[in-house]
Amino acid sequence: MRRQTAGRDIDRGMTADAHLAAEFYGSARGAVTARVLRERLVSMWPSARGEAVLGIGYSMPYLRLWREQASRCIALTPAQIGAARWPPGVPNLSCTAEEDCLPFADLTFDRILLVHGLENAENARRLLREVWRVLKDDGALWVIGSYHNIFRVGSTLQDLGYWILNDVVWRKSNPMPNFKGTRFANATETLIWAARSRGQKRYTFNYDALKTANDDLQMRSDWLIPLCTGEERVKDADGNKAHPTQKPEALLHRVLLQLSQKLKALTL
Repeated sequence: MRRQTAGRDIDRGMTADAHLAAEFYGSARGAVTARVLRERLVSMWPSARGEAVLGIGYSMPYLRLWREQASRCIALTPAQIGAARWPPGVPNLSCTAEEDCLPFADLTFDRILLVHGLENAENARRLLREVWRVLKDDGALWVIGSYHNIFRVGSTLQDLGYWILNDVVWRKSNPMPNFKGTRFANATETLIWAARSRGQKRYTFNYDALKTANDDLQMRSDWLIPLCTGEERVKDADGNKAHPTQKPEALLHRVLLQLSQKLKALTL
């Protein structure tokens, strides 16, 4: 995503600092993006009651969903992004720290949300290691990427001690063509589902719910889902795409259905 100033794009990483991120979310495009994503999150993952939640990067626009119900809700901005006070008008729940030295004990958090975190990490490997350290021992991780980065990410996760439970191939039923005719049309992306460790016995896998959502057939690891189009596509006030790689709701719904412990609140 590119820098947003006074409604215009500037060729610079959007979240180079906390001020820049706040500027984006204060714009029309950023407000629409945050609102739509919050609606999707709260409809599929409605409660974190009694849980400890950590946001890393610039997560404030989304942590508000769980601030009142979580037992602990903290927004951490890495030092290279800078400090950002949150929430306004009440006691501070934010902090700043080096991404490779998070100021929390091992096995502290039930949920960790990374928003604008990895793409600006000075050392993504060390950040993922810290996420592994502070995540509770029944936690799991989902990562999605294209061929540009997913193999490097997978190798890094394994080196850090995560245990890959499945790789899921998202097959796009309507992929963008390769207009130059120099390569295959990129019709897939890969998702990695990883547990915290090889010996981990407790993690959520809603087998029956996934089977029910798949015409009573066991869910396979290749998912045929179209690209995000039409009314689902988030746009700003000028009708421009808010994000070029927005993922389809059906893909996110399936991931959340698999891992959510609040199935009764999900709409299939």
